[in-house]
Amino acid sequence: MVAANPDGGRPAQTRAWGELKSRWGWQPRRYIYELMSGKPVAAQWLVRRLPLTGEFWYCPAGPGVVSFGDLRQVVEQTRIGVPGAAWLRLEPMMPVEGVPATDLTGMGIVKSERDVEAKSELFLRLSDYDFPDKAAKIGLMVAPVAVNDETAATVYELMRAAAAPPPPVKVPGVATSSVTVASARPGGALRPPEYYRDLWKTTGRGGRGQLFLVRFGGDTVGGAFVSTAGRRAWSREFVLADVASKKRIDLLVHCEIMRWLQKRGVAEYALPLELGADFGLKPTVTIGAWDLPVVKWKYMIWRWTGEWLLR
Repeated sequence: MVAANPDGGRPAQTRAWGELKSRWGWQPRRYIYELMSGKPVAAQWLVRRLPLTGEFWYCPAGPGVVSFGDLRQVVEQTRIGVPGAAWLRLEPMMPVEGVPATDLTGMGIVKSERDVEAKSELFLRLSDYDFPDKAAKIGLMVAPVAVNDETAATVYELMRAAAAPPPPVKVPGVATSSVTVASARPGGALRPPEYYRDLWKTTGRGGRGQLFLVRFGGDTVGGAFVSTAGRRAWSREFVLADVASKKRIDLLVHCEIMRWLQKRGVAEYALPLELGADFGLKPTVTIGAWDLPVVKWKYMIWRWTGEWLLR
């Protein structure tokens, strides 16, 4: 039913995603919202009990509505129909254009301090493009592979290397123990390798996901896991080693993935925002994550303690 939602469905709203999260501290709960238009909207909530604040309900990349009127109905039904929640976080991937923030706060929801999912997205309609096989001419291979201990470990090690902080930069005349200069290289905390292996195996079942290895010049230099929902696809984990990124093969890698998806009937691909200019496209900005306080004093404790309770 998720694929029939107004937003076309999202990987984080699928049953496989809920199954995955059930092994990592969350309890999935699924609801059907009946809108005044008669159209149902399927939603998956993830529930976790937090210290001090009680039950926190999170709807990742959902509920799957795309209009202000439908969102208002979802919020109203959630407020009266979700027992036991201290507060909830909604994350509909709804375009922000034409939706004033005052209209959203008028529903009784509060802008979250953190957007978990990307707030902007850019979908490429695959039928509008041909993707010629240019990769082989430069020795690039983007190969679909089965998820096993070896392939999962290979991609994880690439992700770990990309997320590692750069070494300190020595400043002449200054002790390195007191001053370091941080690089602008992007990075972030990773989950354990077991999580990604579980993620790729669980959400990839039934053709809903595919792991790729990227080989260039005889070396494995990257990897990607592509998830599908409905007729759309997302590259949720994508990594290239520095040597490959500097040669600007990232666009070619995505083109190879899109060529593979095109042959399998996928209609749209979520392209990284930095590649939008290559196709003359601009991203759609969404409203981001919003919180619905149910027990307000517990929600205020959450706002005070911060996101560390979820870690």
